[in-house]
Amino acid sequence: QFNRQEQKNKSNNDEILTNLQTIEKQNIKMLNLLEMHSQDIKSLKKDVNVLEHRVSRLEDSQVNIYNRLGGKENDNI
Repeated sequence: QFNRQEQKNKSNNDEILTNLQTIEKQNIKMLNLLEMHSQDIKSLKKDVNVLEHRVSRLEDSQVNIYNRLGGKENDNI
């Protein structure tokens, strides 16, 4: 009886260990994915900053052209 219970406990412990190892592997995969997404987000933020800068320059040049054509500074474009 005692030996059978001990065997059952060992089997349960082995199963728990196996499950924990599986979870650990999944956690590592998730961390790697998060790191990849983090890099993607940083890259996208840089792209957005570049685009915002370009838009700003285009708006400035549009205002300059408008002013050269005789528009007023406070007119809406």
